[in-house]
Amino acid sequence: MKISEIFLKIIQDSRGQDTLEASMLSDNLNAVASVPAGKSKGKHETFSIDPKISLQRLEEIKKEILGVDFDSISEFDN
Repeated sequence: MKISEIFLKIIQDSRGQDTLEASMLSDNLNAVASVPAGKSKGKHETFSIDPKISLQRLEEIKKEILGVDFDSISEFDN
């Protein structure tokens, strides 16, 4: 799976808070997902980053991801 483009944009969740929508394109895949944060913040909750910081960080690492031929989703996630 070779990713040809990645887009992030800030959208509002159902409570009106900023969250992210991500789109990825590859040879035969077009995936879109949004990531609303939960209201509760327990000690077992996942770490979250401000959406504006995420946009900046993507620009820092995007060139390292685009064009890489990943063998699996797990390899991409790592």
